[in-house]
Amino acid sequence: MTDGYIGDIAYPAVFHREMMPAWLDAVLRGLGQPAPDFAGRFRWCELGCGAGLNSLAVAACHPQAEVVAFDIDPAQVRAARAAAEAAGLRNIAFHQAGFTEIAAAPEERFGQFDAIVTHGVLSWISAAQRQAAMAFIARALRPGGVAYAHYMTHPGMSAAAAAQPLLRRHAETLPGDSTQKARGALQFLSRLSEAGAGYFAAHPQERHRLQAALRQDDHALAHELLPAHWQPFHIGEMMAVFAGAGCRYLGSATPAENIDAVCLPARTRPLVAGLTDPVLAETARDIARNQTLRRDLYMRGGQPLPPDAHLRALGGLGLAALPGAPRG
Repeated sequence: MTDGYIGDIAYPAVFHREMMPAWLDAVLRGLGQPAPDFAGRFRWCELGCGAGLNSLAVAACHPQAEVVAFDIDPAQVRAARAAAEAAGLRNIAFHQAGFTEIAAAPEERFGQFDAIVTHGVLSWISAAQRQAAMAFIARALRPGGVAYAHYMTHPGMSAAAAAQPLLRRHAETLPGDSTQKARGALQFLSRLSEAGAGYFAAHPQERHRLQAALRQDDHALAHELLPAHWQPFHIGEMMAVFAGAGCRYLGSATPAENIDAVCLPARTRPLVAGLTDPVLAETARDIARNQTLRRDLYMRGGQPLPPDAHLRALGGLGLAALPGAPRG
């Protein structure tokens, strides 16, 4: 492990559409928020890029952009650099560094960015690394820039938080690499479930989570379960952290979560609609839908678009059906 994080196996390369400029542009238009000019020249940063799949996609789709990505794992960074070289991408740079290193670097070393994104990181790293990541965002996100933050949240992960220390400590007693340790620890938890452990009787959703985990890719499983600093957050905590970095909460990068009529149980909607405090309202939404993961959007400064500008922004949004999509 590196600072409590898994270091002996690679994190699997997974594409996350929510971090892509076109997706963010569309969501921000829907929210009535100004967006960086992703059609022009812009600077893009990913914190915790792994093998760089998402940053590589941004660089390939936006040759006018400058993409900078960081990861603490030297093997992952070598793989990302090799992929960029093979693809002939000259507008992307990968740096092997922890967040404490980049936060301590001179401001001019990396400059400022129109977008800073991080997925699968904040809930799995140490408090010192997380604080450093936020210090970097506070310094490096331009006025009007957008930040994307993915993390585990309460209440959906509250019960899971009780089992994670058992999984991690049991894994430490097992031989093999992190994939073998994670699989063995999960099988032990499965035997507890089959033996009638009261935890699963009190929290039946954890049996479903366990069954889903048993079907998961071994590499993803190890990175999900074994980090020493595994931690869900309340939305109010994360909103306060980003406010301290000079960023205001905009909404979710998952569009449906911004529409109460779609994502909340019907009888909870009037209760949430009456809440004027943003932290209270978002916390109530998470309770209402038993939220497990969040994909938050934040912005450095800026103001919501006035109604006429919001309509123009929506009118300028181009949509196309994917191949094979049903036609009305």
